[in-house]
Amino acid sequence: MAKSREMTTVAGKVKKVTFNAIGIIDGSTEKTSNGRTRPKLFWLPKSQISVEPEDYDIDSDVTIELPAWLAVQEGLE
Repeated sequence: MAKSREMTTVAGKVKKVTFNAIGIIDGSTEKTSNGRTRPKLFWLPKSQISVEPEDYDIDSDVTIELPAWLAVQEGLE
């Protein structure tokens, strides 16, 4: 089955950047193995997304357009 071309938009804060991906937080949390709660980091491939503003840096607030299937796969929707 082909993946849908439907797009969606999410907002978040940049926490990590690599050559191929951007790591953002969106306010979601997760439990660690010791029972503490921490912000959940979502890794998104740069080849699949569009980021505004384009000149983002660590701790920048951004808006990201991405395929809806990717947002669902990563737990952003």
